[in-house]
Amino acid sequence: MVAGGYSYLIRKDLIAHREAFAVKIAQNLTQHLEDHLSQLSPSFSLETLLQDPPLPVPPSSD
Repeated sequence: MVAGGYSYLIRKDLIAHREAFAVKIAQNLTQHLEDHLSQLSPSFSLETLLQDPPLPVPPSSD
């Protein structure tokens, strides 16, 4: 019973660390993308990219 409880706590701890690591990676990628977007144009940001509606796709000439 005790061994099972310890393995549960270890698994729970590993899952928490994995989730925290995934959040940190997502934050770093977002910052990296925002840095590159700001180099393209100071008024261009990830927030405006996500808020603007997508551009219409022109019809194909088939």
